[in-house]
Amino acid sequence: MLDAELKSPSRFRMIARAIPDVNTEDQMAAELEVERAYHSSFDSFGGSLLCSYPVKQIEPRSRGKWIEYILQTHHSAIFVTKPGQGIAFNLE
Repeated sequence: MLDAELKSPSRFRMIARAIPDVNTEDQMAAELEVERAYHSSFDSFGGSLLCSYPVKQIEPRSRGKWIEYILQTHHSAIFVTKPGQGIAFNLE
């Protein structure tokens, strides 16, 4: 490994979600709180995090508002409708 590589900031890529399910309003609220905390210091992490959410399993009455919040607080969004099919948005 080159010295320059050793001195460069650590970069990581992770696929994760803090709250395993977001099927109820309480689970959604807990996940959004984690999202707020993470995004307030996102730039200091030096990496990428991909959060995956099964949209159809999200509590239906709050789904639209929850998706709106996620779109407002993320850098990008990828919606996969079927294997090999979807759309991506750069939200910055």
